[in-house]
Amino acid sequence: MFGILFELIDILFNPIKFISDVVRDGVVPSNGAVVYCKIGPVEHTGIYLKGYRQILHRNRHGHIELVPPEDFTFNYGDTIYVSSYQCESIESSRAADRALNYYKSATWEPYDIVTSNCHKFTAGCITGDFNNNVFTFFMLDIEMRLATQHNNWRTWKVEDGNYLL
Repeated sequence: MFGILFELIDILFNPIKFISDVVRDGVVPSNGAVVYCKIGPVEHTGIYLKGYRQILHRNRHGHIELVPPEDFTFNYGDTIYVSSYQCESIESSRAADRALNYYKSATWEPYDIVTSNCHKFTAGCITGDFNNNVFTFFMLDIEMRLATQHNNWRTWKVEDGNYLL
């Protein structure tokens, strides 16, 4: 219910993004690709692990968890965006390895909007620096442009209501 409302608001305030989502081809994420979805007015990010066919992210309780794409969106909508260069998903086995190693060794820390959130975790997977200063989606996007070939976001391809893996 709220997901549809937030998507309609997003369309009204960001028509260029809506057009690019509809006109551009979607992609299937590569291993280590950064993914994001909208949860209400904010973005939520994680790393796609192709071998597991799931997304590793820091949830709102501070836990690093591995979830299927359907659970990543928290039922706020079904659109997941994939970091891309031109028309292809960006693969980063290093980001995937860092994410998995962090997941295996991480201890729980309380979620904090600045010091311990999903963007900081995702930036750490990209750069290897989990003590980075990234705490917003905008900052993460800049970090990705500096560290990878990222230059756009593509929607995750969906067929018959299922995310293509």
